[in-house]
Amino acid sequence: PVQVWERGLLSKPYGTSPLNREVERFQKQPVNCKAKFDLFLPRRTVVRRWPLTIAAIVFGGMYVNVGVQHFTDTAWFEPIVPAVLGDPTIWVLITGVMEIAIGVGLILPWTRRHAALGSFVFLIGIYWANFNMWINDLPIGGQSYANIWHVLRFVAQIGMIGLSLIIAGEPEKPFGLYGLTELE
Repeated sequence: PVQVWERGLLSKPYGTSPLNREVERFQKQPVNCKAKFDLFLPRRTVVRRWPLTIAAIVFGGMYVNVGVQHFTDTAWFEPIVPAVLGDPTIWVLITGVMEIAIGVGLILPWTRRHAALGSFVFLIGIYWANFNMWINDLPIGGQSYANIWHVLRFVAQIGMIGLSLIIAGEPEKPFGLYGLTELE
């Protein structure tokens, strides 16, 4: 069967001494299964990937939660929709669907990379509403916020954009931590 190796592990940063070749061979020992796919277990990849996987799942759960709130309490979100867009209710519902879709995509490993790219674009586009709220001092939920809260919201937005890019940069793993190679 065809073997899939983790990106970057076949590069030769250590040179070609016999000891380094042995280290490379040890790092790349696949475990063959009857289902026509190979599993690889490079320890440093497993340890590095778990925090990002957990972050993607939590981030996705947060997206789903806020997306559902767009349907259960549309009036809360409507005041920050820029007037130039027209009916705010439809925009709140559209963004709710988008947030739920992105959240589910971040939770599922085989769609995570694409959902993270969608999250990146969404977060840049949706900040317009938050900026509108800040500049025009619009109350949301009957409360206006001081500038410090808008600055913190902006910093959080930048952090979420960064997290989206980090998640999008990870190679896709259809079945969790292990790579699927060839199915016949």
